[in-house]
This record gives sequence, C-alpha cells and structure tokens, in this order.
Amino acid sequence: MVTILSKTCQACGSTFRFHVGGSLDPLAAEHCPACNKKRRGRVSAERYAIAHPDRIKAKNARRPKTGGKPGTKPKEALVWLEGVLHKICGHCHVPKPVATAFVSSTRTPDGFQNWCKSCKAQGLRISRTTNPDKTREQRRGTYVRTQAKCLQRSRDQYAQQALDPEFRKTNVQRVATWRKQNPLKKKLADMRRDARKAGLPDTMTHEQVVFLYQYWHFACAICGQEEGLFGVKLVLDHWVALADPHCPGTVVTNMILMCNGPGSCNTSKIGKDPVVWLTQRYGPRKAAAIMKKITTYFALVAAREATVQSA
Repeated sequence: MVTILSKTCQACGSTFRFHVGGSLDPLAAEHCPACNKKRRGRVSAERYAIAHPDRIKAKNARRPKTGGKPGTKPKEALVWLEGVLHKICGHCHVPKPVATAFVSSTRTPDGFQNWCKSCKAQGLRISRTTNPDKTREQRRGTYVRTQAKCLQRSRDQYAQQALDPEFRKTNVQRVATWRKQNPLKKKLADMRRDARKAGLPDTMTHEQVVFLYQYWHFACAICGQEEGLFGVKLVLDHWVALADPHCPGTVVTNMILMCNGPGSCNTSKIGKDPVVWLTQRYGPRKAAAIMKKITTYFALVAAREATVQSA
C-alpha cells in the first residue's frame, strides 16, 4: 500500500508531498524535488572545480573584481527571520524577504538573484544614465526584434483607452499642441506615412532633416531664397515624386528643401520630372548647375549614411 504524506523542505520552507512504500526511504528526504535538483547541480559544479582548478582560476581571473558580479564575492546565505525566509542583498547587505524582494534565478545555488529588486533597478538607472548611447541601441534592437508585437500592443492599448470620452478629448488637445510645437516633425511624419501607404521606404529621420536645413543654410535648394524673406516658407519635398514609378521613397537621398507659396519652386514642380522641370523653368545651363549641386548633396548624405551604418 502506498501512502501520500507531506513534509516541509529545510531549504526553501515549502511543503511537498511524497509516497511511503517506495524503494527509497522518503522519510530521510530533507529537501523538496526542486531543491534537490539545485543541490545536484551544485555538487556537480563542486566536483568540476576539484577536477579542474586551473580552469576555474583562469575563469575567475577574467571576471571583474568589483561591481557585484556573480562569482566575485561569497554567496549570500538564506536566513529565517520571524518565520519568513530572507536573503541578504549583495549590494545593500540588508536581509529582505525572498518572496517579494528578489527575482528567481537558475544561476545561483539558492535560486535567487544576488541583488534585490530595488538595488537592481537602481543599478539599471545608473547604467542607463552613464551609457545613453548603449541604452538607446539596446532599446532600438529590442524594438526591431519585437516591432510587430509592440505595435499591436500599442494599438490594443489605444483602442481600450479610446473608449473613454475624457481620454479622447485630452488626446486631441495633446496632439494639437505637439503638432503646433513640432511642425517639422509633423511634416516628416506625414511624408513618411505617405511613403508607407505607397509601399516605399520611409527611413528619413529628424536628425537628417536638421542636417538638410543646415547644409542649405535654411534656404531653398533651387532658387536660394531664405525662409522668412518676403514671406517665403520652406518645406520638405520629394525630389522624385511619390507618384513616379522610380521614386525611392521618403529617404535621405530623395528629400530636398524647397520654397513654398504662389509661384514658388515647390508649387511649380508638383509631381513633374525634376530634370525636365528644371530645364523648363531655368533653362539648360542653369538647370545643369542646380542639378550638380543637388547631386553633390545626395552623394554626401549617402556617404554619411553608409558610414553610420558601418559603425
């Protein structure tokens, strides 16, 4: 006859069940199956260290001496305080409950990370502040890997929030304020959306737009009129229109700065072929000079983009 009994694990304090009447003596078991599995792994690691001391020494030499990394300090022991299992944090050295203050880990003998949650969060905040470029690159890589999932989560969240009339009212005001404060970013976002609708690349960034304005000295790339002079306004324009079958999209090698208004370059060009339009508007000689300047700019930004991607 097999009898099922319960027993308290001496390592983690949890209650586990076992069968009486098997080939082994279960009454002699002092740990639950999960703790036994961790203990077996620890015993294997100790046997490996005894058999290969030179490898362990070389491995520890490659590890940093500071910073609280695993293996650079003695393992913290679990302690019982007022009937609750605690662990001493390896950073603040304060005993805290393992159930609420620590994250589980399979790399430590006791099954919990060496740092508590608050110390881990503080370390991550300091790392993000001191290494903004690395943090930005990591976040961008994570977003690229999970882009579809992130977009779907954002859509679901917005759809849920849109049911609230107060949120819709606040969101309309927020969007209107942002568009008023960031007209250049709004224009770029609209042009990128148009490119996506046409199934074309939309890799133009705000930093590239800023460089575009600085390169042309805040003036029209065709006629040279400066913004604000006689009410002239500058706008971003596709050098090869989106309706053209050969349009590369909203990319840095297809965006140009042009004046906008009655009789302006942008109004005159619309969706015409750029070379034909230049020749009709300025004549062959001046059109060739303007085309040379624009071709030089496109070659420059293409080289800058290649350098950034290779880095």
